[in-house]
Amino acid sequence: QLPKRATKFWRTTILTWIYLQRGVATFVELADRLDGVESVSMRKRMLRRVLRSMEKSRLITIVNFPDEE
Repeated sequence: QLPKRATKFWRTTILTWIYLQRGVATFVELADRLDGVESVSMRKRMLRRVLRSMEKSRLITIVNFPDEE
C-alpha cells in the first residue's frame, strides 16, 4: 500500500514509484506527486537534491534526454 502522493520525498517511496512505472519515471511525474510544498520551484529543487543524492549512492541513474528541437 503506497500512497499516490506524499508530503516529503523519501528514497524508498521514490524507488517504489519508479519501480511501478517499469523502471522509468520523468522528473515532472515525480515532482507532481509531492503535495507538502505549494511552490513548484521549491518542490523541484527538493526533488532534484534527493535524486542527485540517490544517484551518488548508485540507487538510480539519471538520464537527460535532449529537447525535441
